[in-house]
Amino acid sequence: MYYRKMFRDLGANKVRYGIIFLVLAIGLMMVVGNVMASCNISDQMDRYFDDCKVESGEFVTLMKLSDDEVNELEDKGTQVQEQFYLDCDREDTTLRVFQNREAINKLKLISGHEAASDSELVVEKSYAEAHDLKLGDKLELHGTSYEICGIGTVPDYVSIKKNITDLNSDSKSFGLCFAADAAYDAIRDDLSGDEAEHLQYAYRITGDVIDDEIRDFVKNDTGTKLLSFVTKEDNGRITAYQADNETILSVSIMMGGMLTVLFAFILAVFAVHTINRDRVAIGTLYALGVGRAKVMQQYLLLPGLVLTAGGAAGLALGRILCGASIANSGASYSYPEIQHDFYPVSILYGLVLPVVLGVLINFLVLHGKLRKKPLDLIRGKKRSLRTPKLKLKKKKFISIYRIRQLMREKAIYILTFLGVFYVICIMMFAFTIYAAMNNYVENSTGHVKWNYMYVVNDLQDPQGNAETGVYEKAQASNVYSGKDTDVTILGIQEGSRYFDFDVDCEEDEILISDCAARKFAWKTGDKITLDNKEDGEKHSFTVKNIVPYDAGLFVFLPVNEMRAVYDLESDYDNVVFSEQEQESDDLGTILTTIRKSDIEESGHALMDSMMLTVIVMLCAAVIVFVAVLYLLLKQAMEKSSFGISIMQIFGYGQKEINRIFIHINTVLTAAAFLCAVFLGKPVIDQMYPNLVTDIDLGFDTGFSGGIYGLLALITAAAYGISMLLLKRRLNRMDYTEVLKNRE
Repeated sequence: MYYRKMFRDLGANKVRYGIIFLVLAIGLMMVVGNVMASCNISDQMDRYFDDCKVESGEFVTLMKLSDDEVNELEDKGTQVQEQFYLDCDREDTTLRVFQNREAINKLKLISGHEAASDSELVVEKSYAEAHDLKLGDKLELHGTSYEICGIGTVPDYVSIKKNITDLNSDSKSFGLCFAADAAYDAIRDDLSGDEAEHLQYAYRITGDVIDDEIRDFVKNDTGTKLLSFVTKEDNGRITAYQADNETILSVSIMMGGMLTVLFAFILAVFAVHTINRDRVAIGTLYALGVGRAKVMQQYLLLPGLVLTAGGAAGLALGRILCGASIANSGASYSYPEIQHDFYPVSILYGLVLPVVLGVLINFLVLHGKLRKKPLDLIRGKKRSLRTPKLKLKKKKFISIYRIRQLMREKAIYILTFLGVFYVICIMMFAFTIYAAMNNYVENSTGHVKWNYMYVVNDLQDPQGNAETGVYEKAQASNVYSGKDTDVTILGIQEGSRYFDFDVDCEEDEILISDCAARKFAWKTGDKITLDNKEDGEKHSFTVKNIVPYDAGLFVFLPVNEMRAVYDLESDYDNVVFSEQEQESDDLGTILTTIRKSDIEESGHALMDSMMLTVIVMLCAAVIVFVAVLYLLLKQAMEKSSFGISIMQIFGYGQKEINRIFIHINTVLTAAAFLCAVFLGKPVIDQMYPNLVTDIDLGFDTGFSGGIYGLLALITAAAYGISMLLLKRRLNRMDYTEVLKNRE
């Protein structure tokens, strides 16, 4: 009997439950796909790091370490390997050439073999894909042609960034290749100036030594200058994928959970309506001795079936989506081939938790409805409710009826409001991602007045209208990630032509960019500590002011004050800002070159990488929006079918009926939209920094008027679709049948 009734109800409302099944399947597909992709990436990358002996850290020196110095480092309990490299220009791109690696950060070949002769090169996978390079193709560097003998990846360049502090990888403009010793030496001998060899060492801890001891030894006990030092944990090239992986996983689970709760309540509303319709039969069953548990089971079967079917479909589809999720992540990072293994934990998130949570919510909602006495159910006795006294006599009938309708079905309208609010917040979150990237692109290029920024050693004589200053790297504690994040300290001249603000700081005062203020949650008057990892020194400053400079995480000091703080000579300079490109002979040894165009291109690349996420979220939100409005408001209309029929008999036309049952939803949607704007947006803005901890930027997530307008337009369009469906349903309602079936 129970199962027959369940399938009868399912057949009678197949459109309603079909929509819920479809939306749940799509939502849980995203959850399962991302959970499985995250588990596969995490586990297989750990094995990849172990197999290829990923570094514990790396450092760059001005001069090569002696064999004795390397041996002394290794005696402390660490393995050290030279990973010198050359940056070569190729067709408006940069190729970083390494020698074949033996012990640390070993090459993982995807196809082909390692370079064995002086005419062969192995190309990193992402660069090869971006430039359609294949095995056997010819690649020209500085007039010499090389054959591509292999394609692979290395664990210290999971994110293909030219500089560790770059925002994101861009394989169209930068890549890696690996050469045999003879080929590497030939390329090095052909280069000079700012293309000179970079002396980078990788180390892997094998004993009890710690990173700070290695840094201190290289800085103090070797005959060279330490130019940079970074541990694996602080190296965005190695670890950036982990934060992205964790963020996608947590957001997917959160969104899937909220979607399940929303539709569980919708199913509960439908079940309550069915109980009210079947109250006489339920009361009779109670009188005949059927227990409440048996009746409860009857009304939980259908929600449980829909949730189980939606979860099972989501699980199956998620297994397929797993590959797409891995491929999407692989478009931003350089992975070896990731297998699409099945993880049992995806059953937990995609099936068990949604079903258990949904059935529990339905049980709690229905429990009170089924506790009535048999006689009360048979007679239709309702629990008396206290309703507010409203002075409605002077209002028109349509207005009175509309208010009464809202009060009668307040549970449905409250749930509708919450559902619409939730969906608009999803759309707002998608637009927040877009706005953050777009604001960075527009503001960063507007704030940067220089075209070239050179970090140099042994500064010579820059030409033209170049301006010099002092450059240092440091780290500050990030309250959102709990980790240290790189900060650039600039000592700039008073009245600088390249910076639109005065650096009039007193002793121990500092200016910070608004980008840094957002990243670290710093405010004027805060005491901040900057930790220089190269020399181990820490300096504390008071934030005097926040200045508009969105190009990165910068803090500013007067150049003389900075020289004093860092105990530098009075004429020391190591950074050059210029409108025109400088020759290396005029600058000395160029350590880093940052172009204004690079900042703009990286911003556009970051935006491009996030656009698919934005579009998918918007499309999913519109589908859920239409489903929620249509299902719930259709239910409210069906419950009021008798009243609608009476109105039609007394001559009220479709226009008046629409004003009662359709137009009230306009106010409801508008209220949800305003609440999302004034309440949801501030919460999203507070959450956003926790979701982008891997990106060394503090994003401005403010909306322009155009974005609010577009959000309102999409909301109105989705609302219009829902109302068209509802009007169609209302127009098809047969009031004579309703009256004939009235008890």
